[in-house]
Amino acid sequence: MAEDQYCNEWGYPAARSHLADPPVLVSARDDDGQEAWVLQSRSVSEFFLLLAVTRLPAHYGWTVEEGSVDPEVLARLRENLRPTGLLPWRELGACTEFFGGPDVLVAHNAGSGDCELIAYGRTEQALERLAGTLGVDWSDAICEPESHHEED
Repeated sequence: MAEDQYCNEWGYPAARSHLADPPVLVSARDDDGQEAWVLQSRSVSEFFLLLAVTRLPAHYGWTVEEGSVDPEVLARLRENLRPTGLLPWRELGACTEFFGGPDVLVAHNAGSGDCELIAYGRTEQALERLAGTLGVDWSDAICEPESHHEED
């Protein structure tokens, strides 16, 4: 599968096509900085779940983006929210881990990209509670879901 202008490519080796749910690879930079096919998901099923996690919350959830965050905030994030168990999302130099909590999903990107942290909430209040947990002030930064702007 290739997205948009072939800047993102995913697939599985033909040698694994006999498997019911083969692992999915993504074209990305490996640990040595070389372009290579690296593991994106342990199975096609997990890949589609991860794809939904990366695409749907921005459309349906309340959102706040932080360009960069202090190490203390990341420590509180890891202390108070649980990892989703999905492998990091590797897209355009990103290396994004996802964490979940009550009514929130948080994406922490340790790679390149515009934002280091993006938090999604089922409600605006969920993001306000998360801000309190992380010790940050998002009062002026929370954006309503993109789906609220769709025409009927």
